[in-house]
Amino acid sequence: MRIELFNLPAHWACGMIYGDRTGYCDEEEAAMDQWFAATFPNGAHCVDVSSEEEDRHPGFMRFHDAHRYVLACDCAVFSFDVEAGQ
Repeated sequence: MRIELFNLPAHWACGMIYGDRTGYCDEEEAAMDQWFAATFPNGAHCVDVSSEEEDRHPGFMRFHDAHRYVLACDCAVFSFDVEAGQ
């Protein structure tokens, strides 16, 4: 298991962890899918997302790891197992 951490939009949590896309508009789904495909061409699995109460919660960020796909927003630290997709 090799874990990599990313500051990503907090509202991506359900989509990334559970695959639940309920409530996302087409543009949000496309941004999430594009970031994931560009970052993990061989696949990966989201294993954890920090909560607001944790020290790792970065809060509102203009420049996060998905800033090319999503504007400034509240962010959380997402943990991905990058070996899970290989």
